Amino acid sequence: MALKYVYITLFLAVVIPVMTMAENSIETDSDKYILVWHDEFNDSVLDEQTWNIEVNGNGGNNAELQYYQRSNVSISTEQNQSCLVLTARKQVSNGKKFTSGRINSEQKVYFTYGKIESRIKVPVTANGLRPAFWLLGSNYREVGWPRCGEIDIVEMGNAQGIKDG
Repeated sequence: MALKYVYITLFLAVVIPVMTMAENSIETDSDKYILVWHDEFNDSVLDEQTWNIEVNGNGGNNAELQYYQRSNVSISTEQNQSCLVLTARKQVSNGKKFTSGRINSEQKVYFTYGKIESRIKVPVTANGLRPAFWLLGSNYREVGWPRCGEIDIVEMGNAQGIKDG
């Protein structure tokens, strides 16, 4: 399924120090790409002109057990680099036993073609912990998932947790 435009979604306990995007080129050499957008997460708080912080417990169509909340999204410094930190906690909130952070760039940053780079540090994926970085079609609100299309960049999970559903 071809995606006309995509936006970025990051969720559940991932640390993203740098994300960059560039225009697509017929050339395959990375040096031929032109940088058109990036976020180094250098401010003390997340740039909400670029990112949406999700606050909900709707389960993201995956029967997720966490409530996404603003307080689980932060910027910190790791090894002398600014990082986006999305933290998962065993904490009761709004009827859910866990909390986490989730952001997306819907209606703020989207593109048709390009190269995506990121550095992602993921936690040990204990049973139930499933960090991910993925793209959705920008027409998600109109046609829903999966019709909008999805490109998984990183999606991790614990084998036993996946086996147990």
